[in-house]
Amino acid sequence: MNTVHILSLEALAILALLIAVMLTDDPLNPEAEAWLEIANNTEDVDGNGYYYLLGIAAEASDEPEVFGRQQLAAYREAEAVMRKDGSGVIDFSWEEPLPLPRGDAYCHNNEDGCLQRLFDNPEAIRRELETQAILLDRYREFIRLPAFKTLTWPNYYEAYPPYQYVSRGNRLVQLQAILDVMQGNRSGALEALYRDIENIRRHLILADSLIYKLVLTMMLANNLELLANVYDSSIDPPMPLGLLTDDERSLHRPMIREFGMSANTLLYMNENPRTLGEELDIPHWMVGSAFKPHMTVNDVFRIHSSIDRLALFPPPAFYQHINADLPTRAPFSLRNFIGWLLGLMASSDAYSIYVARLNDIDCKIALVNAVLPLTRTQWMEMMQGSTAVPAVHNPYDPAQRPYIDAETQSLCFNGPYEDERGHRCVKKYRVNTRQGTAM
Repeated sequence: MNTVHILSLEALAILALLIAVMLTDDPLNPEAEAWLEIANNTEDVDGNGYYYLLGIAAEASDEPEVFGRQQLAAYREAEAVMRKDGSGVIDFSWEEPLPLPRGDAYCHNNEDGCLQRLFDNPEAIRRELETQAILLDRYREFIRLPAFKTLTWPNYYEAYPPYQYVSRGNRLVQLQAILDVMQGNRSGALEALYRDIENIRRHLILADSLIYKLVLTMMLANNLELLANVYDSSIDPPMPLGLLTDDERSLHRPMIREFGMSANTLLYMNENPRTLGEELDIPHWMVGSAFKPHMTVNDVFRIHSSIDRLALFPPPAFYQHINADLPTRAPFSLRNFIGWLLGLMASSDAYSIYVARLNDIDCKIALVNAVLPLTRTQWMEMMQGSTAVPAVHNPYDPAQRPYIDAETQSLCFNGPYEDERGHRCVKKYRVNTRQGTAM
């Protein structure tokens, strides 16, 4: 055999080896596999509020849980059809026969003049509560339920439950508290708010969906803001609230579900020819040379598991971590170029913002505890700079004290990311009641 033939054979062997390497996927990380198994487990639990959530927008004459079970059955049927035909598109949306409440009563607390408008218009609140009595009752029933577990298979086409009805129901609780204060029933308002805060915090532990966790965070922030405004330290001794517990702050269950959505999507892309470009006459082996589903799933797992750990960092350590300019994406991979591109959409940067929102609640709690003892006069004097701000520590940096935001007339803490929703601030408004001016 001459030298040319030998070199040719060696070149072919090297080429074959390179092709084998380019086509070979990594094994699935055992921890990722365990997370995926948990995410895909749709076994029910006793007292599951998920059915009630799916049916919370049922007709007034229907039972929410019964309607919710019917909706889940219809969803699963539509999902089975989609997976059978391989279209990748599910023909389904949750039915919401009960109209979603809208209008100024549902303005965001951080919106300019929102709470003050509500305090100034008790008649409008009374009419809204009468109109939305069914949703208020359903919200109270739902938020008391002892368990919550999402029973849909996590994937990109997932139809999110009607969480907006839950947030509207929470607003109705707040409206009832405002009306109670207007009518001189401050103790009833406080009792309802504390009870709702307790239930929301319990659901923070139960939540297995990131979106639901964020909805609950917003609801809790709004309740805390209102609590600071209906409290009267001259009548009621301050009842400080504890900061979030590790269980309340944890994103373990939501991250497992988020990972499941990504992993199932990636694996479905690999298994379903129509999503891999065969309609464009791209050979499967060619796609496989640039897309490794297990490698991609492993990279995505590392991101989600890192956020799971990051969520339990104490706020100062979290603050330092996100400012450390650490790598947040999987390293570039020629073997898995398509998977690397897909992984760019799952960087830990975006998820860090959600961790911050939870930590911001600790800021809100600390500020509310600080202002509960203040009268309206003391608050105004502080806003005018004639008295010092309370000596309360910033959860992100214990060396920092709160500052006065002159534009919004609020007491605030510094922290990471822009505080668009005012989670790191608190403001006291004028509340006129039948018993005179509060605060």
